[in-house]
Amino acid sequence: MKKDYVCKDSELATEGATDLWEGSLIDQLITEVILSSHSRAAALAVDSAAAKLMQNAENVSEYLSLRHQGLQQSIQSLQANITSLLADIRKIADCQEQVTADVRMAMEEIDARTRELLT
Repeated sequence: MKKDYVCKDSELATEGATDLWEGSLIDQLITEVILSSHSRAAALAVDSAAAKLMQNAENVSEYLSLRHQGLQQSIQSLQANITSLLADIRKIADCQEQVTADVRMAMEEIDARTRELLT
């Protein structure tokens, strides 16, 4: 007999809880909160991805700017080195011409003195 009361009390409690649940509309509120959160989650994910892309774009831009500056300096340095090398080549050519002229004059002088000695 005690089991019957427990079963009836249990059934009444379950029925009461179900009525209370349905009357409170909490399930509808929870559903609305979940749906709202779900729709906001997608927007937040897109916003987060966009922010990350912007950060990556700024990092890439900064890196490329630094590389550009480095390359510009390298180009300027190479141009300065080329100019210096061309100047050195001109100096070497001038020195070579001078040495050739000096050797020619020395050879002519040797030739002239040799002829003087032989005559």
